[in-house]
Amino acid sequence: MKKILMGLALIGSVVFSMSNAQIFVGVPNAEQEASAYYQVGKMNANKGVGMPTVSLNSLTDYNPIVQTPKPGLLVYNTRISETLEQGYYYWSAIGTPHWEKIGGVENKFTIIQNVDPNILGYSPTGIGANAPTTITVGSSTATKATCVKWELNAGGNGHVYCGYKMSDNSGKDFGTVFNALKSLNGYIVTITAAPEWDFVKTNILNNSTNALNTPAWIGYTSVNSGKQRKIQVDYQRNMEK
Repeated sequence: MKKILMGLALIGSVVFSMSNAQIFVGVPNAEQEASAYYQVGKMNANKGVGMPTVSLNSLTDYNPIVQTPKPGLLVYNTRISETLEQGYYYWSAIGTPHWEKIGGVENKFTIIQNVDPNILGYSPTGIGANAPTTITVGSSTATKATCVKWELNAGGNGHVYCGYKMSDNSGKDFGTVFNALKSLNGYIVTITAAPEWDFVKTNILNNSTNALNTPAWIGYTSVNSGKQRKIQVDYQRNMEK
């Protein structure tokens, strides 16, 4: 009986000492930080730390994580959608539990684009999340390929950009496309700055899942302004760059 008690005492002391230990992986003694519970790698190393890579469903859905995450759980998301971008997200319990994106803001500037009804000719009131799967454009059908929101916290304007593929290769004139989107309370995308062009080109035109490989319409004008031909030419020149 005495030996058993001694054994239990020994186990207790080992557990206690481990619970108060710091963990260093590949860190030289001289570089170990007293304030760090867990430290990886030495200074000036040529390697990074790889975090788990997942494809999140939405900002408020913790799947494919197997159970409700504890606040602060960190993952790298690969999925691009109306509300998700590629990058690091952590689980936040502030307000409605959700994934919060990390970083990127310091290298961006915010573009707030208010649509002027006097230029566009009407006031668009559509919501990106409600963009229909298909749109009738003249005698053709346009099928939604992708929709992506340019988040304010990523330097964007909060707008949702959607790309549609036509059912034939003939294309449609500016007026027909303009009126089709007007009927849905949307409008043809306008590019106002280089960061916006980069976002549209990366996430809509060259989307890794549904790339739009044919010319697309952009604009910010009423059909009666006489500018639609110039807009198309300018866009196609940008496509060639």
